[in-house]
Amino acid sequence: MMDDFLQRVRELETQLAHCSSLEERAELLVGLADSFVVNAAPLLKPLFEHELLAAQEQGRRLIEVRLARRLSDICRHCGANEEADLYAQRVRKIGTEIGEPRFIGSGWYLTGQVEQARCNYEAAIDCYQRALTEWQKAGVVRGIYAALNGLGNVAGLTGRYHEARDYYQQCRQLLEHSEFDDFVRATNYCNLGWVYLQLGEWDDAEENLYRAVALAEQHGYDFIRYNALNLLGELFLKRDRLERAVEVFTTVVEAGRKGLTAAELLRDSLTNLGEAEFRRRNYAAASRAFGEAIDLCAVNQDRLNSSMLLWRMAELELAQGNYDRCAGLCQQAQQLAEELGARNVEAEVFRVRALLEQEQGMAGAARSFYERARELLDDEPESYESARLRLQFGQFLLEQNQKERAAEELKFASRVFRKLGLVAETDEVNRILFRLELNADREIALVAGIAGLALAGLESGKFIEGALKMICEAFGFDGAALIINQIPRIIYGDVNVAGEDWEQGAPTVKEHEVLMPVCVRGDVRGYIYLARTASGKLDIRTSVLETVASLLAPAVEKFYSLAEELPAPTMEIPGLRFDGVIGRSAVMRKNLEILVRCADSSLPVLIRGESGTGKELVARAIHFTSSRSGKPFVPINCAAVPETLLEAEFFGVEKGAATGVSARKGKFELADGGTVFLDEIGDMSPGLQAKLLRVLQDKTFERVGSTRPVRVDVRVVAATNQNLEKLIQEGRFREDLYYRLNGIEIYLPPLRERAEDIPELVRFFIAKANQEAKREVRGVSPAVLRLFLAYSWPGNIRQLRNVIQRAVVLAKGEEIEIEDLPPELRHLSSFQQADIQSPLKSAKKIVQEKASAELERAMVMDCLERANGNVKKAAELSGYSRAQFYRLIKKHNIKFRDSTRN
Repeated sequence: MMDDFLQRVRELETQLAHCSSLEERAELLVGLADSFVVNAAPLLKPLFEHELLAAQEQGRRLIEVRLARRLSDICRHCGANEEADLYAQRVRKIGTEIGEPRFIGSGWYLTGQVEQARCNYEAAIDCYQRALTEWQKAGVVRGIYAALNGLGNVAGLTGRYHEARDYYQQCRQLLEHSEFDDFVRATNYCNLGWVYLQLGEWDDAEENLYRAVALAEQHGYDFIRYNALNLLGELFLKRDRLERAVEVFTTVVEAGRKGLTAAELLRDSLTNLGEAEFRRRNYAAASRAFGEAIDLCAVNQDRLNSSMLLWRMAELELAQGNYDRCAGLCQQAQQLAEELGARNVEAEVFRVRALLEQEQGMAGAARSFYERARELLDDEPESYESARLRLQFGQFLLEQNQKERAAEELKFASRVFRKLGLVAETDEVNRILFRLELNADREIALVAGIAGLALAGLESGKFIEGALKMICEAFGFDGAALIINQIPRIIYGDVNVAGEDWEQGAPTVKEHEVLMPVCVRGDVRGYIYLARTASGKLDIRTSVLETVASLLAPAVEKFYSLAEELPAPTMEIPGLRFDGVIGRSAVMRKNLEILVRCADSSLPVLIRGESGTGKELVARAIHFTSSRSGKPFVPINCAAVPETLLEAEFFGVEKGAATGVSARKGKFELADGGTVFLDEIGDMSPGLQAKLLRVLQDKTFERVGSTRPVRVDVRVVAATNQNLEKLIQEGRFREDLYYRLNGIEIYLPPLRERAEDIPELVRFFIAKANQEAKREVRGVSPAVLRLFLAYSWPGNIRQLRNVIQRAVVLAKGEEIEIEDLPPELRHLSSFQQADIQSPLKSAKKIVQEKASAELERAMVMDCLERANGNVKKAAELSGYSRAQFYRLIKKHNIKFRDSTRN
């Protein structure tokens, strides 16, 4: 990328040589600087200095000011802050001499930028305030915007996020009433998205960041686009949407590797990617990301971020049981932190050291490190780092049976996590507090636990699943389910819901089961079904069940609305207990029927299809439809783990397999009784293929470093997007393993080959996105639907889901329009528009639309007739939800008598 900048500078030098006037040369320089000053500041600096000297010699003060302003920016981007400040003072001096407040304001603003770069924030605020005063005198709207934006930046950097939001919103008001280019608008969207993210206002953050991305894509503002995407990834990380976070961070990392982002953003996105993979327990992928980030720090001599990455890598090694490596990395990080005076980094090192000592059974040393970390953070503002420390210290104290002190630490962590809007962390600490209080009073603990869970910010499905888990844990149930419209929408644990009657009006408590209606404004919206095998009286009061139902009601109402908005196509397949697979096409119905028939078989299943076709969803459907549904479902991405680590990932590690290594169970051992999902099976090494073959044949394996066989009972479901037959011919995949895995084969076609499923998938993803983003988008415009049907969808269902999520956030009306779509789809739309303008095609389109409308009206009337006027049954026959079916009735002005109404 730097070669490209160098080439453009060389071209500029040639152009400058042919310009006779200083004005023309200054115009050329400023134009180029505006486009890529951040990336090529060192190349531009000598050119500006030469022209500035010429302006000074000729007494051209206006040109001198213009060039000095840009030179101040250039020097700051080069890290030459002293020089940048001298140029800022020069601008201010000229402004004072000629009595021009515009230039005085510019000078103060530039000095504010320098002070901000020096981290002299109070001085920066003073400069920005002075600039604002001068620009307000002169009525310079762009200047007023710049000063307010600078004040917002400093407020954000110093943790005054509400103040930052107010400044950025003032900037937004200026944008609405003045002429600004889209670069400024995109920057403002990005800034507001960032500050909403810090405040935990997720929906506003997501909308602003998506709008920043959309504008940046439209105009090619790569710097803003990838900054906003990185922030979106952080949003997904905080909302515990880890798969989406990994996708976004990967996009930013790939752009950074191509030189499309600043080195700092590449480093940050790699660090974020490592954190996301760490939380997904993809330790090898996390290690690669952290390693690449620390290499970047070494190149740029960035010692502070190196120290931060070192403790992250130490924690990663600890999670894998590599104690000696963990200790060595902690030592390196601590040495750097002490040299830099970085108290926050030193606190993190002590925290990791405490976890290491705790893992090795050294309680006294662990407590000492926890206390030292607390001392370093106690004087700092409440933060994620302090809350995480208190959470882990609280867990340690529970192990030491110091329950009162543990509760203090955990409640502090819960309050801070909730304030920061951190979903997964709030959920984790509340679960621990729930178990801590369970011993005192189960009923009070249950109600308090679910109430705390409701405040955690979890998505409705995760909240309900968490609540079901708490209920089962508190009263000894084996499993639980949420039933809506006779269909089990969420199942937890081991529970059989087939053939039950769900039409009860009040809580029903029997020896082995409980049925609890969930009502909203007096209407039943669903039922919670609880089951157990243990005998004896259930010690649970009806009033407690009613309280629990009221806490669950808002989330159940969302599920009810979603069920009303969408049909449940997969539930038409008898026996299927998982409604995450969408599709009415013949091939998908056939796949789901095969899935149900093979669910309780012990035969391995091989799922084939392109990336993004939903292979893991089908694997989950097999697991949750089977009798193993109450046991673990353990996914492993064979492509994401290096060959050297894959065996340990599969089968675990024996204590002492290497120096300082502890015992660790592998994925097969963790999945005992359940299902192992092996994704990207074609990327497995020949040696590991042989060991997997043995597991499939004998159900036994050895941990790495051990000769003792471990026996497990697991169902293996494998998936691949590769041609395994070709790999067999090339000697890269074992033929005997292929036949073992291919007990039952399911092929998932790409989305372009099942276009008839696209409308239903679109409705499903819109309904889900509406709930997540609190929107009311009704659907897509006819033009968008035509575009979706014509598009090839190289990323398949995953790409469609991401497009819909983004479009729902960006949509300004009730329908998604072409302008709400990403560039690759908008580009296709322009070709389609050009293609449909002929009179013949227009006439053909009118005839087709009229025929389609008549066919639709006939279908509605036929379904009503077959259902004897019962709208609910007619809607089921049509495949539409009841709400959608009513809209069709209204659209075609159909008169009928509803047999369900008096």
